[in-house]
Amino acid sequence: SLKHTSPIRLAAEMAHRALPPSPNTWRSQGHTLIELALYVAIFVMFSALIVGAVFVLSSVWGAARANRVLGRAGTDAMERVTREVRFAGAIRTADSIFAISPGALALETFTDPASQATTTIRFSVSGTQLVVAEAGGPGVALTPSTVRVDSFTVWEVTPTARASTTRVELTLTAGAGPKFQKTSTFSATG
Repeated sequence: SLKHTSPIRLAAEMAHRALPPSPNTWRSQGHTLIELALYVAIFVMFSALIVGAVFVLSSVWGAARANRVLGRAGTDAMERVTREVRFAGAIRTADSIFAISPGALALETFTDPASQATTTIRFSVSGTQLVVAEAGGPGVALTPSTVRVDSFTVWEVTPTARASTTRVELTLTAGAGPKFQKTSTFSATG
């Protein structure tokens, strides 16, 4: 209690409280500069490892997604072309473009096998997509807009009127950005 303390003693106690703490007191109150630098260095290393791992995983995910989209688009498009070639009655050579890219394949196919009625189906590239047009109508995309057709080439293997004597090659690219782009070539002979 300060009521019975002399003014000299009171001044001494107040001066003692105003002094900075001793080194032992500092140690118990916080961390040294070296400890803080060490903690920051460890945090930076772990952060760099985590950011690197996230980047690698996103690259793998992007490549896997591009491969999946590319495989599905190429397979679906080639299955449709091959099926139509197989069931076609004849190749319309006047409406087809052979041995260059972008090529075109026009087929005379049956609308109804029982009545022998025929129609024309034409495969070609429009913009960056492979399209099929039936009976001179507008083209319907066989490849999704996320996939780019780089090449569509048709060869007449044996020059006959049969549509089953063609070779078709389709090169597609899928993915966003140069790191995630994948290119694949699909071919079939029918």
